[in-house]
Amino acid sequence: MPKETPPNPLQKSDQPFILSKGELSKKFRILTPAEVEKLGLTKNKPKSSEKRKETGISIEQAKEILGEDVLGPEAVEATFGFSPEDIPPILFSVEELERAKELNQFLELRIDKTADGKPLDMHKMYELLQPEFTAKNQGKILNSYGQDNSWYKNEDFLKDVPRASWVLVSKDVIPNSLSNNFLQQTEVIANYLKTDIFKDQEMPEVYKEAIEEFETKKAGIQAILTSNWQEAAKQLSELKINQLTRQLPVETMYDFLMYFKNNKKRLLESKYTWTYRRASGGGLVRFGGSGAGGAGVGRWTPDDVDGDLGVAFSRSL
Repeated sequence: MPKETPPNPLQKSDQPFILSKGELSKKFRILTPAEVEKLGLTKNKPKSSEKRKETGISIEQAKEILGEDVLGPEAVEATFGFSPEDIPPILFSVEELERAKELNQFLELRIDKTADGKPLDMHKMYELLQPEFTAKNQGKILNSYGQDNSWYKNEDFLKDVPRASWVLVSKDVIPNSLSNNFLQQTEVIANYLKTDIFKDQEMPEVYKEAIEEFETKKAGIQAILTSNWQEAAKQLSELKINQLTRQLPVETMYDFLMYFKNNKKRLLESKYTWTYRRASGGGLVRFGGSGAGGAGVGRWTPDDVDGDLGVAFSRSL
């Protein structure tokens, strides 16, 4: 009688097969971690933002790291006279706050409305605080606000509100950002993210994508920077990297008021930061020179360069 050939467990078949423990150990083995990784069988790793949600910290923990450079709900009340109702969690990790301290940044809660739900725009902030500045001989908040000859008296950016969130903000313009046009400044920001902000840390995907977008569009913007500066300004203002790391004019004003009211120090007293907001004529709005004479608000074409015009870095992610 012919000897039956045992079934080959590796041969395709519609029928189930059963192996003894001995046969199983001969035919199969457990994959090593390296083999599992190579075959793409690992579970999906959490994204950077998910990791940071898990490592978010309390206001008290943040103060242990940054001290007076944590401007939270109490600072909002000290500045604007009311305490915000909805306070989001701080999504930055301990490591990020320690890095922020090294980079001369402060942690701040930005809000977008007043206690009665009205937009906290530049008009409202000026209305709330200029009387106090005047009474205490602290000068002006804005140097030409309300004047008939003010170029920005009818500009839409006066109605913008801050993007509500916890943010890390630099107390000065970042290194190498002065004396550069807007495109060159954006290159400086991309490098700053790589070499300083996320040094020895995993860069969140949103920033990787923003840098990649900038690298893709950079040459095209450079080609029209002077010949078609309005279009260049539009494209620069729409870049993710600029929207993620530059302020709106209203945010620069908000940050100045919060820091001055709580820490008695003027931000950007002798320098300007270039925001990503465009004025009605197409120029990119700058804010700074925040001395007692009031902060200056200007608009420049993207190919302009000035020795006191840089970038005050700001991020919420």
